[in-house]
Amino acid sequence: MGNQALSERVLLIDDDELISRALYDELLVQGCKVDLALSAEEGERALGQREYAIVLVDAYLTGQLNERAFGLLDRVLELRRGAYVLLVTAYRAGALQERLRAVPSLTIVDKPLPVWMLIELVTGFLSIRQTRTTAGSNG
Repeated sequence: MGNQALSERVLLIDDDELISRALYDELLVQGCKVDLALSAEEGERALGQREYAIVLVDAYLTGQLNERAFGLLDRVLELRRGAYVLLVTAYRAGALQERLRAVPSLTIVDKPLPVWMLIELVTGFLSIRQTRTTAGSNG
């Protein structure tokens, strides 16, 4: 996988600063351009200012298990402009899957998940996206 595949921008929206910083640092090492939002407000602001290839978002920032969580997801889906969304959650994935079943370009990932596995998911999606973009421009 070449650096070009990883040169697209990734947005991390997660209030767990320890995990977010580890993921952020490793994605930078992998050659990704990464923005980090530690709150829903920061995430919305970033989505309004830039386009992203991938948005990785914790479904329940600060552990909220109510409609505020769905409000964040709705805003991410509204503002994503074609970005692939990786939705990470430790809570009620079944309810999320039911609500988001028909949403294109979205994958729900259950926690706990090691940071290295999230890195593999993000870099894998970037590689696939780059392959599709390259194939589309060649054919």
